[in-house]
Amino acid sequence: MISKDEIQEISETLKKNKSRTLLTAFGVFWGVFMLLLLLGSGDGLEKGITNMFRGYDLNSFHIYSRTTKMPYEGVRENRRIRITNEDLSLIKSKFKTHIKYIGARSYTNNSVLVKNKSLNEKYDIFGVDADIFHIRNVRLREGRYVSDFDNTLNRLVAVIGFTVKEDLYENKSVLGKYIQIESSFYKIIGVFESLREGEQADSQNKTILIPHTTFQDNFNKKNIIDNIGIVSGLNTEGAIISFLKKRHKVHPDDKAIYTWNTRKEFSKYQGLFKAIRVFMWLIGIGTLLSGIVGVSNIMVINIKERTKEIGIRKAIGATPFSIIKMIVLESIFLTGISGYIGLSVGLILIETINYALNTFNLKSEFFLNPEINLSIVLIAITVLVFAGFFAALFPARKAALIKPIEALREE
Repeated sequence: MISKDEIQEISETLKKNKSRTLLTAFGVFWGVFMLLLLLGSGDGLEKGITNMFRGYDLNSFHIYSRTTKMPYEGVRENRRIRITNEDLSLIKSKFKTHIKYIGARSYTNNSVLVKNKSLNEKYDIFGVDADIFHIRNVRLREGRYVSDFDNTLNRLVAVIGFTVKEDLYENKSVLGKYIQIESSFYKIIGVFESLREGEQADSQNKTILIPHTTFQDNFNKKNIIDNIGIVSGLNTEGAIISFLKKRHKVHPDDKAIYTWNTRKEFSKYQGLFKAIRVFMWLIGIGTLLSGIVGVSNIMVINIKERTKEIGIRKAIGATPFSIIKMIVLESIFLTGISGYIGLSVGLILIETINYALNTFNLKSEFFLNPEINLSIVLIAITVLVFAGFFAALFPARKAALIKPIEALREE
């Protein structure tokens, strides 16, 4: 136990050299503060990137096409490859035992004028198959999704984003009402909300989804599909791409038909974040250790200045353990107080940033809700206690070995 007299003695000792004590304490404070700031920033960055994948089935891949770069089988390069309805049908029949979900998805190149009586706004329009809602998930707030039946009958129906509803209908009920998209009127069958956060959520909530067949008819994309989303078993992706390249006479090494694999892309970022966390811990702990070295140095200086005092203590019966205890407690007290302040300021700053991002809608696409895990705080406190102990242990042992007669001779 630490007595009241010991606490008072530690306080008086540290007050004797205020400038030196404050500079040493600042080193520990800065180390803890920077560790928390780095870890909090890393957490916000990781959440932001992870947010990019929310709504995707992690077992999905997405097929796109572009211009060829290589000639093949007598066909020239610079051909614009287009994925078609026939491609989709052939994939469904050829790989049906391996595919769980498959759906077409197409979109307008520019925002389209949408009207509700006197209100006009521009939004992005997407044509989708029913399976797309399993591949690119959203949260259904009202009504239902686009169905296979809607696509079969080329129905003029729409599922609108939550922001579209707020813009054109405020808080009124919209199910069963009609919305004009260019020259056609669509019956609203559902309202959805993005599973993402920040800018990505805002963008997705400003879209309108209609049946893919209807989209092809009304937006001059007859037989053309912008991309196909697929959830399937292992090794299906390569086989499907090879099949499409052969069908469209694309060189096997040409990227004119390519995929974006959700699992592979997500794994890349996970590996990156592991490296970033290790780097941040190394930088933070390195900064903290520099502060601890400062504490150890000040303990050495204090012992040198108090050699005569230590000699007197030993001469009147102080044990080596009491000398070690006195110096170690001073070190733990100094590192503990300065580290606690650094911990508090770091947590307050991270929470302030988090509050500002949420309150003033400042969330970035790549940075969301930075937080400090409770386990990190406990680790930091434990490190501080042990750092304060070891910073003073060796100087304290040296002080305990001082002989009283030699100490009393010191000037």
